Amino acid sequence: MRKKKKDKVSLNSEIKIDEKREGIKIILQACEQIFISFKPILKNFLLTEYADEFLNNGTIHKLIQLFDIVSKESNKLKFPSLTFKLPRDLRN
Repeated sequence: MRKKKKDKVSLNSEIKIDEKREGIKIILQACEQIFISFKPILKNFLLTEYADEFLNNGTIHKLIQLFDIVSKESNKLKFPSLTFKLPRDLRN
């Protein structure tokens, strides 16, 4: 009896993990589309007279840093095998 209760808890946890994984996947796909769409907008903006003001006050640099952080963290979630480390006893 006790084992069946554990199995239900484990199954529920797996379902929640799958739901979270699917949510993360949707977020990552949306971020990817935002970055793709944002690139030509940024290129055009940098050609305007207003760009100098934002370049000089550090706003553009800060945005680049933030997008870089989001991109790197998204890739870690998108490709978990790249950041996964095996426990010591499994490496040998």
